[in-house]
Amino acid sequence: MQDKTILQVIPNLHIGGAEQTVLEITRAIVEAGGRALIASAYNGSAYNADDKNKNSVPSLAPAIIAAGGEIITLPVASKNPFIMFANIKRLAIIIRRYRVDIIHARSRAPAWSAYAAARKTGIAYLSTYHAKVHAHPALKRFYNSGLVRGQLVIANSQFTAAQIMRFHKVPLSHIRVIPRGCDIEALAPTTPAKTSRQAMRAKWNVSADDFVILCPARLTRWKGQHIAVAAIAEALKTQDKKNIKLVCVGGIETHNDYIQTLSDLATRLGVAQNVILAGVERDMRSVYGASDVVVAPSIEAEPFGRIIIEAQAAGLAVIASDAGGFRETVADHAGWLVPPDDVAALGQCFARAIMTPPKDLAAMGAIGCAYVASRYSDALMCSRTLDVYRELA
Repeated sequence: MQDKTILQVIPNLHIGGAEQTVLEITRAIVEAGGRALIASAYNGSAYNADDKNKNSVPSLAPAIIAAGGEIITLPVASKNPFIMFANIKRLAIIIRRYRVDIIHARSRAPAWSAYAAARKTGIAYLSTYHAKVHAHPALKRFYNSGLVRGQLVIANSQFTAAQIMRFHKVPLSHIRVIPRGCDIEALAPTTPAKTSRQAMRAKWNVSADDFVILCPARLTRWKGQHIAVAAIAEALKTQDKKNIKLVCVGGIETHNDYIQTLSDLATRLGVAQNVILAGVERDMRSVYGASDVVVAPSIEAEPFGRIIIEAQAAGLAVIASDAGGFRETVADHAGWLVPPDDVAALGQCFARAIMTPPKDLAAMGAIGCAYVASRYSDALMCSRTLDVYRELA
């Protein structure tokens, strides 16, 4: 990658799976001697830790800049066709000015603009399919096809690759499956946490003997936090122990009433004391260290689902929806898969996890930790992505 310039295009730089990958690839490009440009609608201002809105989603922009990335502000989050058309010229100017070798689209919104700009300037166009592959309606499938019109497309899981082949008719030879990775060393249970288990639990108003089920995800209906809240109520019906806590960690990108929906649901089901909406937490090593089990109750198939590999890297047993990428990322004997959008099934699984002896949970966590270390490290993801860049450059 020596002297090569890569332009990644992503709608915003809020903390999320795709955005975290942009940060990791930026670091890898710079370390390999290349130049990393990022076009995003986000202006790159730093996250304010004193923001009174604990549910606001912070930005990865400062970390990207610290890693050597150069952020260029463009309205690439817009789906307005006039703005998308104007972005073609804007991106073409950037490509010529910075002598870009490869443009890498990481979302559906800017994909068409990036593709057209690449054709206009004669450079290589690459995309990563992070999101759900939609079969219907046909218009949406066509809109999403901007992600598969380049020389190569990166799929974040075997599940996503199969969906791309099925619905976009892309041959396997044009697909590179590169799962997302995580920082194995930073998340490892042997790595000291910045905040102790006791201190983090005190922050959540959770006691030392509470059984904490962690649900770390953006607060949105698709992620299924409402299913987890209802499942806690189900689990409590069969448990003598009432010291079960569901801790939801995550923020929202835009104003919505889902947080209030979760709060109202917990009150209506009589589990308000068992549900903690903790807002955004930056120090996930400490968050995992204060938890007993991690749940990812998405109501639809996740293309990949980074949370599950992070949780296993942290040595925790996991519970995930039996669909999509989770079927690949949950190691055998490291957790449980349950039918998505099924309160009763998830409640039963919660009850089973609560009754599992701590030593058995630890053994499950160790299996998951070894599995993730061998398959889902950020170093492996970055190495494979740079290999794809070399194919095209």
